[in-house]
Amino acid sequence: MIDQNADAGATTQGSPAPQAGDAGQGSAGFLTAKTTGTPATPPLAEGGATDQPPGWVAALTSEQKANTELVKELATRFPRGAPDLVAHYVETKAKTGVTVPNEKSTAEERAAYRKAIGVPDKPTDYKLEKGKAPAGFEYPDTRMAALAEAAHKAGLTQAQLSQLFLWDQKSRLSDAVEAAKQVKATVAQTEGELKSLWKGDYALQTGYMERAAQHYFEKFPGLADKLSRSGLANDMEFIRFFAELGRGMSPRPFVEGGAPTPTQNPADVMYPKAK
Repeated sequence: MIDQNADAGATTQGSPAPQAGDAGQGSAGFLTAKTTGTPATPPLAEGGATDQPPGWVAALTSEQKANTELVKELATRFPRGAPDLVAHYVETKAKTGVTVPNEKSTAEERAAYRKAIGVPDKPTDYKLEKGKAPAGFEYPDTRMAALAEAAHKAGLTQAQLSQLFLWDQKSRLSDAVEAAKQVKATVAQTEGELKSLWKGDYALQTGYMERAAQHYFEKFPGLADKLSRSGLANDMEFIRFFAELGRGMSPRPFVEGGAPTPTQNPADVMYPKAK
């Protein structure tokens, strides 16, 4: 019956705008609105050759084949062959002048590699831009900072983090849209149950509920959000409790036995964040 969720569109860095209902930060309600290893091919012997050298050796230049240390490194890193990977690795190493770090690499070697591939010096050096989002769906600055910290620790480049950030924004919005659908469904169900319970007194009882909700939500500003998150906002007994509270309070312009004076839509009271 009472729904704070208004349909809204959003675009995230050029993506199509999904239609969403504002689910807020929690559920709303009637009352508140990651391979196993394989045997390695024996590394090449001194001199760069074995009885049966890996197939990728043929892809190396004479100078590269003569580089014993390079051939050893490649044999260790690419025991199953993969000529294309080997060629790319050798090319990248020649350009950067650094070696892809492993568990035996020093801190200096790791730092040199990170710098060579473009990992920023510190998390705040990442450049991220939020996509547009409707009210209530804005991407939190704290979440963005935490993502940058994790990306820097993992050694992600700017391009890699940009893709991850785009995915995270879309995923977060998609989750919110689904939550909004669930909210609407549960609110509608609660409305039907209350109409069945209160029958002809439905308008009167919801008026009492509105009266109590306005009073206590203003007096305790965090109450509405707590009720939403706890699920009590859709609990029939709790709703009836609020109605009884309202019955015993000093009335505003209100006619006993009739519909409440429409001084304010109950949805605005039960779902204050929807404004």
